[in-house]
Amino acid sequence: HLEWLKLPQYDSDGKPGGPGLDPTQRHKKGVGADGGSREGPEADRIREAVVLGNTKAEALPQETTIYCFRGRDGLTPHLNGEIYWQPWDEKTQSSFTADDTSRFDLRFSCALKGGDIECRKGNWGSDKRVIENFFGRIAYHLFFSTRKNSVRSKDHAFKESWLLSEMLRRSLAPLVKGNAVQFANGAATAPLASALAPSRLLDAPAPSKQERGRYKIFTYW
Repeated sequence: HLEWLKLPQYDSDGKPGGPGLDPTQRHKKGVGADGGSREGPEADRIREAVVLGNTKAEALPQETTIYCFRGRDGLTPHLNGEIYWQPWDEKTQSSFTADDTSRFDLRFSCALKGGDIECRKGNWGSDKRVIENFFGRIAYHLFFSTRKNSVRSKDHAFKESWLLSEMLRRSLAPLVKGNAVQFANGAATAPLASALAPSRLLDAPAPSKQERGRYKIFTYW
């Protein structure tokens, strides 16, 4: 139901009859069925929270225009995010052969061609697919419904051999030279490990107007 909040007029709580129980979930019958007290400070706080939760979403002004990013501009280049976990060679800008299925998703064989990623195979099968403008999108919504990889630190995420790590490096470290990073906005060079650390990136001077297009927004779900 969170998706409905994008268009408040479709919120189920705004329908005739007011808010009701979520029909997709199981609910205990009767008030206080869990044996909890209905009186006292805790019960009062719960009632206040219920009143707040029942507040209807405000309708968007009639003059509001909503635009959607889709196709080559969409924030989800791949439906379920499996493509992000393929083994990726930073030098050749393509998939590389690996055998660690716990670390990588090995169903993909892709390479960067111009601004697009061309895949000879993927989780869809062996037919060729082209994902346009893969690294050029304004933002990326990272959600992984089928895999949950772990990293030892934030720094580790930047230095891994996933396609996802390449996305992080490109977006948060504009210029990488050898084993050091020179930020495009004139910040001093720093060793690669420390320069790619999130704390170092966040402390760097804000990018100039010309360089802002090099930075991306990542959202997680």
